[in-house]
Amino acid sequence: MPSLTLWLWFGLTLAALLIIQRGLLNRIYRLFFFISRNDSLASLMYSLLFFPGIALHEISHWLAAHLLGVNIHAFSLLPRRNEEGKIELGYVETEVTGWFRAALIGAAPLLAGIGAIWLMSHNILAIDDLAKAMLLADWKRASAGLRILMLTPDIIVWIYLIFSISNTMLPSARDRSAWLPAGLVLCTIAIGLHFLGYLSNAVTWALPLVETGIQTIVGCFVVAAMLDLLFFLPVLIAEWILNEPIFHHPRSAQGRE
Repeated sequence: MPSLTLWLWFGLTLAALLIIQRGLLNRIYRLFFFISRNDSLASLMYSLLFFPGIALHEISHWLAAHLLGVNIHAFSLLPRRNEEGKIELGYVETEVTGWFRAALIGAAPLLAGIGAIWLMSHNILAIDDLAKAMLLADWKRASAGLRILMLTPDIIVWIYLIFSISNTMLPSARDRSAWLPAGLVLCTIAIGLHFLGYLSNAVTWALPLVETGIQTIVGCFVVAAMLDLLFFLPVLIAEWILNEPIFHHPRSAQGRE
């Protein structure tokens, strides 16, 4: 199994990303609500800001369902209010299917988002190297990485795309609905392999893939958290300039999928 340190990094980076995103996205929505004074219009502005990420999220659902042979009833990249009164920034409605296909369809946006962030941060911006240097307090390497980053063509576009995708790739409660039965089935299979004497061989084969996957995910979480912290600054400046009580209003981006 992957080392305990690797799992700790996974848990810590995921928790940090969730906390940072929660604070940032709530503030962004409140800013749009203050500007528009209308919940529906604020949701539309919010969805436009994150449209690239929303598009990747919903298209990933659609493509996974299509490849797995699950019928698609509806698809949209526009926000709507669902039956529970929550705002959905986009949606894909499919027929009811088994836990295996439902789990894969639900996980598709996260996998697509991780892949897109890794490609942009590793192959185009080299942000992952910069993030590692900063985490290790290797300031000489970090300074060199920052200079290379600032010379990247269209850097603003790439950073915006990573920001948009990272803040829309995490699965909603509906996306995760089939993950528990999928996890229970996988645990049952692992127990069966153990008693049959095949588990050690399976672990030996899968371990390098699992460790590489977790390391990639952790790197993407670090990049996403760093960019969110960067975007916190202009939002906080906007709050300070406007100095309005709306930013203490309970309306927020929570409940939006």
